[in-house]
Amino acid sequence: MAEDNIEEETYSLIFTSLKHPIRRRILRMLADKPLTYSEILETLNIDSGHLSYHLENLGDLTVHSNNGQYQLSSFGEAAVKLMGGVEEQSPVSSHRRFKLRRLFAKVYPVILVLALIGASCHLVTYATVVSTDANSTENLLFPRQYNIPFNVSVGETFEIDVTIKQGTSLYGHGFVVHEGVQEWTFSIPQLESTITGWDEATIWLDSIVNFTTILISYNDQVLPVTVWNETTQTNETITITVQGSGLSVNPFDESDPSSLELKIFTPEGTVLTETFYRTRYMNRIDTSMSPPVAITQTGTYTFKITNRGSRDWNGLLTANLQVQHFEKPFFYWGIVGFAIALGYVGLVTATAYKTRHSVEKK
Repeated sequence: MAEDNIEEETYSLIFTSLKHPIRRRILRMLADKPLTYSEILETLNIDSGHLSYHLENLGDLTVHSNNGQYQLSSFGEAAVKLMGGVEEQSPVSSHRRFKLRRLFAKVYPVILVLALIGASCHLVTYATVVSTDANSTENLLFPRQYNIPFNVSVGETFEIDVTIKQGTSLYGHGFVVHEGVQEWTFSIPQLESTITGWDEATIWLDSIVNFTTILISYNDQVLPVTVWNETTQTNETITITVQGSGLSVNPFDESDPSSLELKIFTPEGTVLTETFYRTRYMNRIDTSMSPPVAITQTGTYTFKITNRGSRDWNGLLTANLQVQHFEKPFFYWGIVGFAIALGYVGLVTATAYKTRHSVEKK
């Protein structure tokens, strides 16, 4: 009679334990290997109160050893065998899906944080041009010959000085000739720079080739021409004089600006060596320009142009100045994004530390 009571209590314990899916999962986990309380808690992803409740309800189906690990008792092994294939999902499939869900739960927030950081970096660094002010020696009202005559023979050097100063004037620039050297003066406003906006100023030269220097005139030619006279109804011969002119060389080769070596001396003592390049302005082949030079401080910028080609260069020069104002319109939105991302990382870290600390304490 006593044996019957023991068997009834055993079956009652087993069936009661198998009622809940979490307890069935714990038994299957312990069937693979002994696990500690922390390992079971981390795998199930439930709070410690629920885990303690389910372990207590497993009763004699598990054994808590001295080294802190839980393992199946003989009754627990019997319970696992009893589950044998009757569960609606196989242990392997359930365990695999559970791992995938846990992996997704961990990876998805990381992806969101990285995406937020990337978007914040773009917002912080994105800049746009708000305004552009340009000035040129072509805008001078005096002298009337505003273009700079540019005549340099093969191997010779042409020099032009452009002085940058701060302040404003009536036309934003001035002009003087000093000891035979062309010296142009531009006035620019104070260049400012803040965390969300800044000013940039550049200066460069434009050149136009004078094609009239390569034109040649042909001798007049007297040519006989036969025409029909309607009055006499006969052919008559008359003479005409043909005049003309043409180019002595290929104009495309003549206007090649790569033969103009340019050395730029800045006020801080930096020397830049460049060459002119063709601009194709308005489909013209006679226009070229020098690379723009950033204005980092006021003072005189000296342009020395040496003709390294095989032909003399004849044309006109103009000096140009441009001031642009840049702004970062979404800078503070990017800062907010960084703050949210860092706050989320801090919250996740604090939560993980708190959970682990409470488990270890228990």
